[in-house]
Amino acid sequence: MTGAVGQLTPTTFPKGMVPLPKGAAGRLVRSAGQAVQIMKGSRHHDAAWQFVRFSTSTEGEKIMYGLRVSLAWHKASLGSPEYARLLHPWESAAAYAECVNKGKPTRFPGEFTAINRLYQTAYDEVRHGRKSARQAMTEIKPEVNALLVKGRS
Repeated sequence: MTGAVGQLTPTTFPKGMVPLPKGAAGRLVRSAGQAVQIMKGSRHHDAAWQFVRFSTSTEGEKIMYGLRVSLAWHKASLGSPEYARLLHPWESAAAYAECVNKGKPTRFPGEFTAINRLYQTAYDEVRHGRKSARQAMTEIKPEVNALLVKGRS
């Protein structure tokens, strides 16, 4: 997200960040954390495990946010002077810390891959002007609902 906002230069408005919206349950963020997987069919499980351990360590985290491809995800890193120095002037360390501290993992349905495939096909139809968003979503809704039911069982 910060990379996208950073591409808005020059702008005719001052950039900045605001706190998360607050609803009836308070402030809450749904997020998918940093994800690194070892595939079942991998031939080099030990090397893959070493990579996972490194990439999720504070050292790996520093490399990622140093390259500006990620935010800090260890709570201790969020308040560090090193991390604060890397932020753009319009970025708020407090807003990022709130997102990490209030984040709840996103739970994907069992049939997420099939649902995502349906959605992507529908989105392409909308993007190319062949259907309205309402039409595309109405068409895939029964199949998505059936996949959601299937994913619960």
